[in-house]
Amino acid sequence: MTTEDVEEKKESPKKIKLVISNLHLGKGRFLENGGMNPLEEFYFNEKFVEYINYYSSGIYKDYEVELIINGDFINFLQVDYKGHFLAVLTESVSLELLKKVVKGHKNVLPPLLLRKTRQSLISLGMKTKPCCGPVAKSI
Repeated sequence: MTTEDVEEKKESPKKIKLVISNLHLGKGRFLENGGMNPLEEFYFNEKFVEYINYYSSGIYKDYEVELIINGDFINFLQVDYKGHFLAVLTESVSLELLKKVVKGHKNVLPPLLLRKTRQSLISLGMKTKPCCGPVAKSI
């Protein structure tokens, strides 16, 4: 082992993987009229933000953190499209539904997706698959 190898080993950040699944984010806990959304299954926005912030700061601030979303992060089937619940989703419909989910969880999704830290985000195994390439850029 050379001196360069030792220096490189010291500089490489520690790594940690966080795995989450089955959050089932819908369009938020409250409807636009102020009533409760009976279809929303995720009530822990603040706790989730706290969880992400915990692994992004303090002793973990220099860690390489990989967040693995192991399916069922967003439940598009519980979000209405123009008052109707659809079983088949196109790219344009998925984009509209995703906008509603982002609006309903505005303190969770934008900060999570726009983080500029060592953290990375991987999503695996969504049962209901919106097109994520151009859609993610359009939000």
